Amino acid sequence: MKSAGTEKCPVCSGLEEYIETADYSLPGSAEKLVPPNEDLEYYYRISADRKILKCPRCASFYLYCQWEPGGSDDAMSTSLYRSISPMKYIDVHRLLLIDLEYLNQRALMEPEFYSETRDRFRKGVEKELAFLRGKTSVIIKEALDILEKKNSLLVAEVYREREEAYEREIAAIAKEYLEIIPEQEQTLILRIRTALENIC
Repeated sequence: MKSAGTEKCPVCSGLEEYIETADYSLPGSAEKLVPPNEDLEYYYRISADRKILKCPRCASFYLYCQWEPGGSDDAMSTSLYRSISPMKYIDVHRLLLIDLEYLNQRALMEPEFYSETRDRFRKGVEKELAFLRGKTSVIIKEALDILEKKNSLLVAEVYREREEAYEREIAAIAKEYLEIIPEQEQTLILRIRTALENIC
């Protein structure tokens, strides 16, 4: 599910689904995506393996990852795997919080190296959360899509704990947006409250 309507966006064309490549090339449109703001970009310059990117035209979010495969894939040559995939707004919120918590921990251990980066990243997070608060109804619908499906009951047991943790994180974020969702969205409000009761 995309974070915004990109069907007619010329920048996002061709990026509707997960894309992975075993070389340095991604679709040309992927190269047009940018970090959401300059404070987040400051961190992504030193941590390029995983970052959130944003369409400068329609404001859709994407997750960019890169990694070296190792093993037999890397036996005869050095490759760099790259992937890009559309993100839901609620997953953007979740990943921003995860990365901020990581930087908080690093700043506690090595303040001389990480405090400035953490402080700038926090400013960047606040900017994007302000944007996301304008998408409250969409985010509640995304949360419902996750919480009502209850994938944790459908996956193999080995993955269940991870899925349950993910659902709890989504529920915690949904609670924040429940506080600011317009009162006229009564159907959404009732559904998300029921979903939260079943999770919590």
